[in-house]
Amino acid sequence: MKNSLKATTTLILGIISFIVLEALIFNTSFYRNFLEPTSYSGNFECAIRKELMREKNKEIDIAAIGDSSLAEGFSEKIADKLLSKTNIKISNVAITGSMPRVWYYLLREIDPKCDRYDAIIICVNSYNDYDDCIEDYSNHKLDIKAVITRMDYLDIPTFAGDFRTLKDKIHVGVSMLFKGFILHEDIRDFILNPIKRMERVQKYYNNHINDIYNYEGNSEQFSGLSYNADTQKLTLPNTATENQKYWANNYLKRRLGKADGSGYRYRKKWYQKIVDRYNGKSTVIIFVQLPLHPVLPIPPLQPDPPSSIRELSNRYNIFYIEESYFKHLEKQEYYFDIVHLNNYGRQAFTKALVLAVLTKNMID
Repeated sequence: MKNSLKATTTLILGIISFIVLEALIFNTSFYRNFLEPTSYSGNFECAIRKELMREKNKEIDIAAIGDSSLAEGFSEKIADKLLSKTNIKISNVAITGSMPRVWYYLLREIDPKCDRYDAIIICVNSYNDYDDCIEDYSNHKLDIKAVITRMDYLDIPTFAGDFRTLKDKIHVGVSMLFKGFILHEDIRDFILNPIKRMERVQKYYNNHINDIYNYEGNSEQFSGLSYNADTQKLTLPNTATENQKYWANNYLKRRLGKADGSGYRYRKKWYQKIVDRYNGKSTVIIFVQLPLHPVLPIPPLQPDPPSSIRELSNRYNIFYIEESYFKHLEKQEYYFDIVHLNNYGRQAFTKALVLAVLTKNMID
């Protein structure tokens, strides 16, 4: 009996010790300092650090958020030059592979009091809420990998509850409770060579912010492709690289399929949460539809898609720049694949976005 009681006590103490240790490591800022900087979690952390380290040196401070289309398409350095004689600063806070759910938590971290920015520009690929015919965005597993080190226990019901299936809700909820499950590969690599990881992290953060700022864009060009709506076939040039083929075929698969309204439900929920967060504040929310490759939009099997952005604009004091504003940039020579602007497109879009900010009278 005594041995049994001792074993039970040891087990309970072991579990408690594990929970406490796990909480101290992953529910504080401790492990963020050792994250692999090129991982999805590391990218999210880098975007946060970049903004928190940046001093506000202009009267009007604007954050532009989005995914890789914005990361490739907007040059903060060019914008600074164009705005050098004004009191406006536009910061590029794009995260590759991110979507509105991640943007909500990103803004929570970089603007906790909702008072840092005079405006937030949310860059999207379309104002129409097309469905993704491969993936339900609510079940996008990369999201938890991005935000995991910035989540606390109170976030579990909202974040995990957003996933569609009970299995995914439980998996994400447990992962948020015990973050080591999500970070196990990162932890393993760190343990195998902690000194190398710490050197990489130090070097990355010392150089990365300047590298992003000075990045001039991709010099490749993706022209000579065509789309046949009757056969639903995309014809690529013989010079297409494997990366260009991947993005083109992936885009086609995502747009051609059965619509179920999941894209609308997902975007409406998370755009709404972002807008609600700033409702009644002085920060202006501005939606921007990024230019599309001229072969697009490939029409999906959804003839009259809903638009959560337009619905929100009817109920809140938010702005969206008309869809045709960047139409002049939809030239094949401005793209290095089917969705990303190249260096020439990057320059042209940055100038056009700065012009819109200066002339649209959206910010007091």
